[in-house]
Amino acid sequence: MDVLEVGDREFWPPRVLDGQALVGEWLAAHGIDVADVYRVELHVIDCPLLRAFRYARNADGERFIDPQSVKADRAGAEGWRHLRAAELPPLDVAMRIPPPVPFRTVGDDE
Repeated sequence: MDVLEVGDREFWPPRVLDGQALVGEWLAAHGIDVADVYRVELHVIDCPLLRAFRYARNADGERFIDPQSVKADRAGAEGWRHLRAAELPPLDVAMRIPPPVPFRTVGDDE
């Protein structure tokens, strides 16, 4: 599946027409909670597709550390920390509304 555009949360345009809020509203219109999303990809297969990468939450609604990363950290790989937040599998949703802000266009060099 070819990626057309990518939007990592840290690069969502925060000041372009209130880009953060616009992206949040856009994701909500597709049934996705922006609070859990850390990356968005846009694809075209048979129709425009939005793929949302999301953090997982425990029974208390809190984000938690991926247990596999804890094992890697305890193995002690030369002092590097491997702890990372637990993630859900990517969520694919048919895109009904185009994104409200431009994301990074993916080219041949990426």
